[in-house]
Amino acid sequence: MRPLIIFLTTLTFVLLLTAVQWSNWRVTGQEARWQKALNGASDPYDLLRVNPDGLIAPPGIVMSRGLKAHFASDIFDGFKLDARTPRTTEISFASTPTDCRPTPPSNRARVIHIRVARSDLQSGVHAMSQEHMQRVVSPLFQVPPEDRASYLHEIARRPGLQRIDVALTETGLPVYLVLETLDQGAVWALHPAAGVDIERIVLIGHGTSGVTPLGATPIEGLDLDHQAHCADLMVRADITQRLAYKASHVLAGPPARVPYVPMNDRPVTITPNDVVFAPIDPAQGVEYAKSLYSELLNY
Repeated sequence: MRPLIIFLTTLTFVLLLTAVQWSNWRVTGQEARWQKALNGASDPYDLLRVNPDGLIAPPGIVMSRGLKAHFASDIFDGFKLDARTPRTTEISFASTPTDCRPTPPSNRARVIHIRVARSDLQSGVHAMSQEHMQRVVSPLFQVPPEDRASYLHEIARRPGLQRIDVALTETGLPVYLVLETLDQGAVWALHPAAGVDIERIVLIGHGTSGVTPLGATPIEGLDLDHQAHCADLMVRADITQRLAYKASHVLAGPPARVPYVPMNDRPVTITPNDVVFAPIDPAQGVEYAKSLYSELLNY
């Protein structure tokens, strides 16, 4: 297994830095549908939906505390609805608390704890454990080798971590920001207002979670798939927001305008995992993922 890990590490570095033009043809239809819905709505609540899992907010709608909804254009300056997968060329790892307890907030800090399960947007960052990869390909050992190629291609096309935009507008006190994904891993793209002071960022999720860092702000993270014994983690919070089951944009603080900075080329800090890669070209990413799974199948 060690030669495989060395191989993965080397190729990951190449994928992060290879300048291959990336395609957006798959997402133009999605953007058009989302934009058409936004153009036809006079009230953001008209676009919200409810299913058995909870409230669903489409891209272009920002969810905030109390299940309040806003048009993204009313919160973000320079917002453009964009479903394309952003490019990431710099990835670092968050520190992991050894006792399931992140560094506590200071007495002055205000804790903002946001929970979201799903997003419609993608981050372009992929993170997988060896255990997950083995579990995914294990059924293929029952498939004749000559029939495995199509199955491998479909597995390799699975999207990576989601992305969620966060408008940070809480000022006046240092903010201890807890970002929690309930269902899948995600990268939280932060968009702070002037005067926002983030004391610490804590990532919690079932699967790898990430964030676009702000300067030297400390970042700690718990991946509950890797640290199941930490699943009962409770963070003291004076604001606990499950803003929606699915939301691509959320507001942390009172309604206010913030500059929108696309995630493209922004660095990302994530909770550690065995394999991490961010292909600049989606097709290149599929081929790389196929090579990982093929290696496990000796195929």
